[in-house]
Amino acid sequence: MTLGTLARLRAEGFGAGRREHYNPWIRVRRALSSPVSNQQVLRPPFIPRHLHLLSRLEGQFALLATYLGALEIREQFPTHAESDIHPAFDPEYRFPIPNSDRVLPGLLDIAREEGIDAGVYPGTEIPFVMTTDLVLTVKDGGVYKLVYWPVKPHGELDGRKGVRRLERLRLEQRRAADVEAFFQVMTDQTLSERFVTHLRAFKPTERDAESFDGTDTLLRFAETFNRCQGATLGQAWRESGAAVGCPAVLDARKAFDVALYRGLLDVSLSSVMDEHLPISWGGIATRLRLRKALLGVNE
Repeated sequence: MTLGTLARLRAEGFGAGRREHYNPWIRVRRALSSPVSNQQVLRPPFIPRHLHLLSRLEGQFALLATYLGALEIREQFPTHAESDIHPAFDPEYRFPIPNSDRVLPGLLDIAREEGIDAGVYPGTEIPFVMTTDLVLTVKDGGVYKLVYWPVKPHGELDGRKGVRRLERLRLEQRRAADVEAFFQVMTDQTLSERFVTHLRAFKPTERDAESFDGTDTLLRFAETFNRCQGATLGQAWRESGAAVGCPAVLDARKAFDVALYRGLLDVSLSSVMDEHLPISWGGIATRLRLRKALLGVNE
């Protein structure tokens, strides 16, 4: 890394932009891949661009953010060494957050105040650019808020290596506090394996999301589905699909996937989901609890 490279990356808009125009500070490239990293480029439902994610764990939490109602996801979001713009700065004013036009202290100032070494790029004296894995924009009632989600395997937070990781997390938490964002460390212990499996299995395609999202058909499908007490998952698919003019099981399944990710269905992702077994209910209450615990949303 050189100062010229850093200047070029910033000039080219890396780590800047909003919604579909955001350009992550770090992008997935073949040169960065390794046998264990599981890097991926993922398009979550309702998010208008592909995300560059550096681990499978980041991928599962990008899907969780969508399921919990995040309006925007910015991955590999930078905190630069020198003064920086507010992460909520929005020239198009689509997600207005008060005081987002102010200049923020850089990583060097934050680290100095916290008594932590900010770090440099290996083999240089160039100050490091810290990145937060996922920065979300959510809506709490009528107010837009930022959420910082560092994503780390739980095992990396222990031992000697974990000491430095925890220092980094303190710096990220401090940045989140500076911008009045909710901060939550996400690990492989945050969700059950079954919940994650269901998030991946029922992720709607981009085309299906565009076809059903926001339609009266989707709302009627969800209303019918939630009345199917005692039914198997397959029976509820077919009955709800037939009620809205989607008699084909495949089309009903597409509507199910979109309605599930929009939080319209009361089916539990924490329980077994099999089309031949009765539905386990309680998903809406669980989703509300997760929104409060992981996003700081109090609605």
